[in-house]
Amino acid sequence: MSFRFFDKLSQDFTGLLDDKEDCNVIIEVDQNPNKKLFLAHSNVLRYRSSYFRAELVNTHKNEDNVKTLIEPHISFQIFDIILKIVTTPKLPNRIVVKEPFSTIITDEHAAEITSWIDRKGTASAYSPRSIPYNFQLILRGSRDGFHPQTFWNMCHSHANTVVVLKVAGTDEILGGYNPLAWDKKAKKRYIQTRDKEMALIYCDEIVQHKYGPYFGNCYLMMRTEASDFTKDKGSWCNGSSLFEMPIRTTSERFSITDYEVFKVVHRRT
Repeated sequence: MSFRFFDKLSQDFTGLLDDKEDCNVIIEVDQNPNKKLFLAHSNVLRYRSSYFRAELVNTHKNEDNVKTLIEPHISFQIFDIILKIVTTPKLPNRIVVKEPFSTIITDEHAAEITSWIDRKGTASAYSPRSIPYNFQLILRGSRDGFHPQTFWNMCHSHANTVVVLKVAGTDEILGGYNPLAWDKKAKKRYIQTRDKEMALIYCDEIVQHKYGPYFGNCYLMMRTEASDFTKDKGSWCNGSSLFEMPIRTTSERFSITDYEVFKVVHRRT
């Protein structure tokens, strides 16, 4: 019922805006030979735009009770768009904008990652619409900071996490998955999952100002001597010859521009 009401209200308001009979503002835009006149309602302009509100206050009416605004530096094509934005009614529950869940990876990447987690073959791999998981953001470097200790503080005790990072100066995106819980209180140790297909190194508190997530035998290591992963080339990915497909074509150390840690959680059915 509420949607029908707002649909009718939107139609009525749009009809009012299209009715030029009672327009009391003329807006002259562009310059010859492209000069064009637009008609508008002063009440709509005042309440929808602070710029037009100020312009109308400083503009006198003519004998016909009409105000004329001169905007010679705006092309009529651009102004036509501006006027439509200003005068288009914004009603509740009409448009829901979905913000991207990540600034580094896409839904397609998420589908590929979760297919790896569940060991799906090519034929049964997830599509972006069939992913049975939510990616819950725990940490984003550009939001929470790039000090290694931030990683250990914010990710402590979280299991089933995905780490993704963007390599500075390239288009490379690297990452790893940890089914176990990160433990900032653990002594430095090498940990393997039960199937021994995944290994991690947990760094003790003494070196947590240098090291962040550490996968395998330097398969992927986030490290910095500057206490900021973006400030020096301390991170490393030794994945050129250890896997069926090389992760990188170089073993050079690198810095990052951003990184994110997500908790991968099964969606409720």
